[in-house]
Amino acid sequence: NVDLGCGCGEAGPSGCDNACGSTLENDECGVCGGSCGLSCDSHADCYGENSVGSNWCYSNGDGDAYCVQSDWDFCVNNDCYVGDGDCDIGEDDGECVGNLSCFQYGETEDGGLGLDIDICACTVGYDCAGECGGDTVEDCTGACGGSVENDECGVCDGDGSSCGGIDYCLDLHSGANLVSFYGLPDDASIANVMSSIEGIVTGVIGEGVAANYNGSNWAGSLTIMSPISGYWVKVNDACSLCITDANPTDPSIQFELHSGANLVSFPVDGSVDISSGLPDDIEGFVSGIIGEGVAANNMGDAWQGSLSALSGGNGYWMITTESISFSFDVSTMSRIKFDDEVGLTAPDDKEIYQSTQQAFYFIEDVSLDGIPISNGDWILSYNGKNLVGARQWNGEFTDVPAMGFDGAFETEGYSKNGGVLTFKVQQNTTGKIYQIMDAIPAWESNGIFNLTQLTAREMPDELLLVSAYPNPFNPVTNITFGIENDGLVMVKVFDVTGREVAELANGNYSAGYHVVNWNADSHSSGLYFLTITVDAFASGNGQHSVHTQKLMLLK
Repeated sequence: NVDLGCGCGEAGPSGCDNACGSTLENDECGVCGGSCGLSCDSHADCYGENSVGSNWCYSNGDGDAYCVQSDWDFCVNNDCYVGDGDCDIGEDDGECVGNLSCFQYGETEDGGLGLDIDICACTVGYDCAGECGGDTVEDCTGACGGSVENDECGVCDGDGSSCGGIDYCLDLHSGANLVSFYGLPDDASIANVMSSIEGIVTGVIGEGVAANYNGSNWAGSLTIMSPISGYWVKVNDACSLCITDANPTDPSIQFELHSGANLVSFPVDGSVDISSGLPDDIEGFVSGIIGEGVAANNMGDAWQGSLSALSGGNGYWMITTESISFSFDVSTMSRIKFDDEVGLTAPDDKEIYQSTQQAFYFIEDVSLDGIPISNGDWILSYNGKNLVGARQWNGEFTDVPAMGFDGAFETEGYSKNGGVLTFKVQQNTTGKIYQIMDAIPAWESNGIFNLTQLTAREMPDELLLVSAYPNPFNPVTNITFGIENDGLVMVKVFDVTGREVAELANGNYSAGYHVVNWNADSHSSGLYFLTITVDAFASGNGQHSVHTQKLMLLK
């Protein structure tokens, strides 16, 4: 066989150049044997005279390709440089300042394309501040020219705590304290962890577990403390709970939450804003967070409430709408503990005990006899006669706490599940007391409630019988009455013959407004008389005060 010019028995033409036995291939620009290696808009025009978009591509004829963009960024032998102004080697290369060098593209270097371009360019690279040949570098946080360094443990802006055990203390007040631990010793038994406050601590409550100290031993279902859990620590005096030689909690530790209320920790010594600390993909499933006497409500586009940041050493009830798994984002965490939590406060030296059972009512707005509530006015929550929570008004969706009965004698008379609360407003400037007249959702532990536009009426300074509504009625009417001071109240209904047909109330009532209703479904149409009697009412002379009103039942 005779080949096509290669000799008898030899291989035929091959390679991109069709030469005998050639292995030459096209480069990425489509040029046979080329080495363009550039990012031009079209590799097909890399060798040629055409202008491609905003780039010029040309060769010096020796296989070295050049790509010059309209902003004078260019590549030489696959190295990229940035143009920084024009220069002219033939006349004066001093136009290039600093570490810039002058590159010339003339008749000997442009492959005969007729280009005559002299460019000042940086061939030694730019630092993070954009200085050619500069030595400014990024610190460990990624900030150009920053001074934050890794600690001896290799942790950016660390304090060396990750190298070994840490020591820290949590300050506790008398009563119930909602805490967590951002580091625990190898022996994480409740006896060891609580050893620094032995004799002061009376009990520890976790989510669904508890332990009681009987003076010598711990008893209960809670035996080992966890770095991902929050705890109510109850003490009989102010003290410091100190942990020594603790293993720091891994900031990326995983939390597995079920739908509902979860008692969790914040695993790092520091603080982070709530929205920043919760990963975006799970934040929408967290409807609210409750701390010790403080709370935050997820309004969709923002968090509202007295709790704005999560801090190491504090425990939190996290309320979720479904099961979620996540780790806190601590990339924006401050090492300084963010302490904006107002806790439990009350006016006029009133005292409210911190309970392990809490609920929060977020109030959008309140009108006081037609006048808007003012910043600094107090909103007070009562269970019967017992003050169970207070918060000074600070704008839309102020959160008002309401403590519940947790078995301690200090919380006797506090709210219980299903209980009905009364809310009052105390003007900060005048001291006047107003009572919110709207219905309040029944109390429940760890409940978060949203209340919109509320109306309040100034507390009565005499027995006040508000007209029954509706009247005439069929078959139910509601009767509102107000009393100046606490007293024994009887509310009765009589027919036209003077016969008593219904007793609607008979007992002690606190000062303020109250509502009773009469269902007259079993009575015939006609005229009836409502009487309200208050015993030893302060506006009278110590005698009975009686008010009467007509009621018309129409069927």
